[in-house]
Order: sequence, then structure tokens, then C-alpha cells
Amino acid sequence: MTKNIMTGAAREAVRILAVEMGGGTAAAEARADNVLKSAGITPYTIAVDPATAYNPVSVTVTYNFPVLTGLIPGLDNITLRSTTTMRREY
Repeated sequence: MTKNIMTGAAREAVRILAVEMGGGTAAAEARADNVLKSAGITPYTIAVDPATAYNPVSVTVTYNFPVLTGLIPGLDNITLRSTTTMRREY
């Protein structure tokens, strides 16, 4: 479920960068931030790879998913990562 929410956040953020002129990196990060926080996923990182006109733009969301402590010695977190790429349309 967490990975699915992360993918949705990355998709919504990259869509802003790919379609909305003037949306910018800040708007994309804010949208992903809103989706992730509303699902209770914190802390996380959002990496935006902007592109020039008609070239791909990418958003990557990374989250350290906590594992039940004590089940597997030495394993506290699993790093989940979701990247979405779209071609910029303007």
C-alpha cells in the first residue's frame, strides 16, 4: 500500500512538471508532499529531475519503510523508491 501511494505521489508531481507551464519544481514537490503527508508517510525525500522542452522529466520518491524490530536481526528499514518519468509537453 505504501509503495502504491508513493507511486501516485510521484505521478501527480511529474504530471505538474510535464503539462502545466510555470508549475515548476516547487509546485511538483508540494503536490507530492501533500499526497504523502495525507497518507501518513513521513519522513521521505522527493527528487525532481527537470528537463528542457519536449524532453523527459522525472520525480523520485524515497521512503525508509520501518520493519517490525526483532524479526530479522540487523534489518530495521527497507528502502522503498518510486520513480515516474513523463515527456514534457511544452
